[in-house]
Amino acid sequence: MCKSLRYEGHKLGGYKVGFDLSPDGRYIVSGDSVGKLYCYNYRSGHLIQTLHTQLDVNLNVAFHPLLPSTLACCGWNGFIELWH
Repeated sequence: MCKSLRYEGHKLGGYKVGFDLSPDGRYIVSGDSVGKLYCYNYRSGHLIQTLHTQLDVNLNVAFHPLLPSTLACCGWNGFIELWH
């Protein structure tokens, strides 16, 4: 475990926000309390991309097990968004 490696930028705001690791192990994705989706490089910790969702709070995110370029995220209000 590398203690100097940090994945910063997303806001939690008291919510239990989930994350997921890509099937190839290269990326980490995480939601946040304002409805954004953050994608980080696993090895360096650098923020690659921020996606704006229609969710009020992005509670959890998951990669599709067979389609590695597909993400699903869910919100506090019960909506689910798919990203390709």
